[in-house]
Amino acid sequence: MSTEADLSPIEKRAYDLIVSEGSLLQSNLWKTLDVSSRTGSRLATALEGKGLLTREQTTSEGQRTYLLKPTNGRAPAPSRTQSGRAAVGSTAETDADPDTRETRALALIRERGGLYQSELWKELGVSSRTGSRLATSLESEGLIRREEATHDGRQTYVLLPAKEELDFSLLMAGNAFSPLVGTDEIDPLTSDVFTRWIVRLASKGR
Repeated sequence: MSTEADLSPIEKRAYDLIVSEGSLLQSNLWKTLDVSSRTGSRLATALEGKGLLTREQTTSEGQRTYLLKPTNGRAPAPSRTQSGRAAVGSTAETDADPDTRETRALALIRERGGLYQSELWKELGVSSRTGSRLATSLESEGLIRREEATHDGRQTYVLLPAKEELDFSLLMAGNAFSPLVGTDEIDPLTSDVFTRWIVRLASKGR
């Protein structure tokens, strides 16, 4: 396990922040440090790889993220395979539940706003074949988009969160569109057009 002396200045800042807080959401780490989410994720991954913290998947404000906790000088417990031997690399590759890996992959893509497929499997600590299968599965479910790209001189894919379809039915009263949506300024307190639309909306709900 590494020591604090092995850390770069930015890693030291991140580590000291996590230690001072006792635990910290990864999404709050990069905001506090005033760095990009990608840089924050890389810092957390690097500190985890050096055995200085653990990352536990959690949900905050409806978004998947990680709770970062310092190990306080104690080496984290090694992952175990079914045979009882310490696993090599991340537990993601030996995780028997593919849904868990898909959830982690989707959370990572959404958190970053997009990343290369080659970065995905490295971040998850899985093989390139497993990473490709995860990306293909998420794309088939309509959760992400894959676009061909070149990265470090190699052909790969950039993985982007799928665009959410807008539900325009929330703006409809029967076949009438909300008069507040448009270029004309309307005062909802005095507009007869808006009043009629509200009456029609109320009738629709009966």
